[in-house]
Amino acid sequence: MPTFVHFNPFANRTQNNTSTIGFQLSQTLPQKDDVVSIALSPDANLVAVCSTRGVLTVWSLERNEIILTVGETDNPDISTSTTGQVVLFRWAQPYRLPFRFGLICAYAGGHIQTVEYGGVEGSGPIWYTGKVIQAHDSTITSLCVDKSNTYFCTVSREEIKLWYMSSQWDVRPLSTDAHDLEGEPSPLNGSFFCYSYVFLPIGPKLMRAYNTAGQNLVRMKDFSLPYDIHSTMCAPDDLWVLATREKGGGHFYSLPNFDSMRTAFPTSQNIQNVDYLYGHDLCVYGDGRGSIQIRSFEHGRNIGALPHHGRGKAIAQAVSTCTLPHACIIASATTRSRPKEPPTLKIWTNSLKSNLWSDPLRFPLVSIANPKSRWDQLLPGLLCLLLFACSVKFAYDTGTLMDKDETRHDCRSPRLDTDVPLILHRIGDVGRCYIGYSQAGLSSVVAWLYAYIPAAILQYL
Repeated sequence: MPTFVHFNPFANRTQNNTSTIGFQLSQTLPQKDDVVSIALSPDANLVAVCSTRGVLTVWSLERNEIILTVGETDNPDISTSTTGQVVLFRWAQPYRLPFRFGLICAYAGGHIQTVEYGGVEGSGPIWYTGKVIQAHDSTITSLCVDKSNTYFCTVSREEIKLWYMSSQWDVRPLSTDAHDLEGEPSPLNGSFFCYSYVFLPIGPKLMRAYNTAGQNLVRMKDFSLPYDIHSTMCAPDDLWVLATREKGGGHFYSLPNFDSMRTAFPTSQNIQNVDYLYGHDLCVYGDGRGSIQIRSFEHGRNIGALPHHGRGKAIAQAVSTCTLPHACIIASATTRSRPKEPPTLKIWTNSLKSNLWSDPLRFPLVSIANPKSRWDQLLPGLLCLLLFACSVKFAYDTGTLMDKDETRHDCRSPRLDTDVPLILHRIGDVGRCYIGYSQAGLSSVVAWLYAYIPAAILQYL
């Protein structure tokens, strides 16, 4: 499992960079239609692609071929003639035996269906399809899965519904709550889990919070926001959410109370989809000009770019990422093609191995330039100032002791046979005093370590 690194975006500045920071193009997969969304599987061996025609295809990056088709095509593996086209999907992997992953598909007719991946045996892959469930009476507008992959929520124009998914991919409803919205309804997309809470934008500038701790949707509070919300992406640490705007730009909001906000992207950037490179404090997004930008939250600027398309009119704004122990993988797809630039799906890795999936090895992770921060620049000066202050204090203490000795005797001319030993003796007194201070400080540090280390060891047992 990748290590989640906490990062705080509330103190950033922007700057551009066009380096690929070690990422190289690994595969290019042609597409028949423009792409709406893509998602890499948890092991990064598969990538799911949803087209503008509502057809969901799953590519095997090891086999370099399509292994599942859901939709109305010539030879679909799963037909959608009765459920409507695919509108949303999410990968899921319940953290219980047998630990297999699969897809939760939402259809235009308000139906949902699970598709479990059983691996490859014999001549091809194995998929276990669940029964089609009528979740809502209208089109599903939002779908989100919690981090345990045990619960998920579906949203329609009329209601939000909480579901439970077992390790055998059996799905059953738990709770339903009607929106009770006044006026013209909002798109009602961009729902997300944060711990046991579910957040749903119910208006252009209104976010509703639900508590699901008791396996029920308990309405908590409606938060008024200063800007409209088009899509959301919750941070890995569940401490903040990135919300993009429909006409461009985006903002960070702190969770769970939305009491802090800061601009993440300027209004000149139309951000459609964002994903994170876990463990690296980076996000990936399409810039609307054919390139995939890599942005550092720690330094608050774009530090790299991947040229999916040339500087033409084709746009690639569908992105997905996956962090493995031996490599980082970025998938990007064309959302608006042109006659001379057909739609494609491209896979980027920071691995030097040509076939990462058939013979995985341990490769170096992304190397990111880390310019000196303000503390790095001030630290040498502060150390010099501290050394100077200690020297002055030492000289002052020595002089004070000497002045006390001089007041006990009459003024006389200095004598080498008596004054030099006296000076050395007083310097020794000052030194012993500082040694006492050092011993007291060292004892405090040892006492603190004695109390901290056993607690830290017990935390990881």
